[in-house]
Amino acid sequence: MSFDPVSVHLGAAFLANMPFMLSLVTDFGIVDPTFDRSGPLEAFSEWNADASSQEVSDGLVIRVASLDDTDSSSELRRP
Repeated sequence: MSFDPVSVHLGAAFLANMPFMLSLVTDFGIVDPTFDRSGPLEAFSEWNADASSQEVSDGLVIRVASLDDTDSSSELRRP
């Protein structure tokens, strides 16, 4: 399945309407920013323990949860 790219401004109003999860296809692959946890861990320190830092733009570094700590792959039937 393939789709044409759609340009989207990811501002506060757009994100406020995404209460659970958003799936984006990016130059980095599929990125799923979440607004609530999706996995067995509760505390930030637990999520942060196996997370990695990724620079997504000059000077913009984000923390990315380990797939092993999420339920996303199995729920979305991704490899």
